[in-house]
Formats: sequence, structure tokens, C-alpha cells
Amino acid sequence: MTTTPPDQSLPSEGREMGRQRVRSRTDRKLVDATMRIALQRGVDAVTIEEVSRISGVAKTTIYRRFHNRQELLDGIAHTEMVRPLDMSHTSFDVEGIAERIHAAVQEFDEAFGVKAVGQVMSSDSGFFHSVVINVLEPVRDRIADYFKRGAQAHKFRPDLDVDFILDLTLGGMVATAALHDGVPQEWPHRMAEFLWPHIEALPQGNTGSQPTNPTQPLQTVA
Repeated sequence: MTTTPPDQSLPSEGREMGRQRVRSRTDRKLVDATMRIALQRGVDAVTIEEVSRISGVAKTTIYRRFHNRQELLDGIAHTEMVRPLDMSHTSFDVEGIAERIHAAVQEFDEAFGVKAVGQVMSSDSGFFHSVVINVLEPVRDRIADYFKRGAQAHKFRPDLDVDFILDLTLGGMVATAALHDGVPQEWPHRMAEFLWPHIEALPQGNTGSQPTNPTQPLQTVA
């Protein structure tokens, strides 16, 4: 009696999902290996042979996707390194700000680590420039969208300087990661509490003592 191999008995959708999972795991290995080499030894050290050695992915598999080193670099720079987290229901208060900052830490860590963000952004390499455009800027845009929606909902100041808040938050995040070998779990909430007096919308008609300019000097959060 002839038997059907187990994988052939699976519905076509199941086999396709299995192939996609394998491809996704391979993509992740190639991204991690390429970024590790580029960050530790420079982009010039990235070769298909070295990526294969570090990732454990066979050279034949890599060559089926990329014909040469430049195609590999271009492909990795445009690979989705971060799975955006759904923050559409995040509240516009201290807890919500902390949640949004924590999500950014998670996204950067998933890509290549918060500590490496400064190195990537300050590099004049074309490869890292593409990574900034395709990975870092979308994360920044998602945070900016949160603050803009908060202002539109009248929960944050209408004159909020979003770019300044982002520079302050992301700069502090990178510096903290460098000093503490990662971002401490409580840091997002501490930063949110620090920002809140400069972000919170005053009750209508209340001029209070809230700063009139969110770009005025602020005490640094360690």
C-alpha cells in the first residue's frame, strides 16, 4: 500500500504557512548576522561568506536570494526589522506615554538594540543611512503620531513641540542604554513622569504655571 508523506497530506495553505515561517526565521538570522558584523566591524566586513558563517544559513541559500554582497546589503537594509506594535488605543496620559516609550524600546531592541541606534544614526555609511530611513524613522513617526493625536484630543498641549520631545526622549533612551547596558525597565515611566508637566493640556481657561515653551531647558532624567 502506498502512503502519502506527512507534509504532502497537509492542506496547501498549511504548507505555504510553513514555508513562510521558515523564510521568516531565515530572514531574521540574515538580518541579525549582517547588523552584528556591520556594527562591530564596519560595513566593509560584511560578506556573504561571513554572514553565512555567523548566521548558520548556507551560502547556497543566501545566493538564491542575493546575487552578490551589494544585493545582500540593499536587501537587509529594506527588510522589515520591526513589527509595529498596535498603540491605537493607548491613553493620552502618563501611563500612555510610558507605554508608548516602552514600545519604542521594544521595537529598537527587536531591530538591533537601543545601544546601536546612536551608532547607526551618526554613521555616514549608505547602508546605515538606508536602515535609518527604513527602520528608525518609521518608529519615530509612530511616536510622533501618538503625541499629535494626543494634542488633537486636547489631552496634550496644542503648541507641543513634538520634534523636541522626540529628540529628548530618543536621545535619553540611547544615552541610558549606553550607560546601563540597556534601558532599565522603570525608565519609560520615569521619562513619562518627567515629560508630563510639559505636555499636559491645561483645563480650558486655565493659564496656570505650565511652561509656555516646551523647548525651555529641562532637567535631565538619568
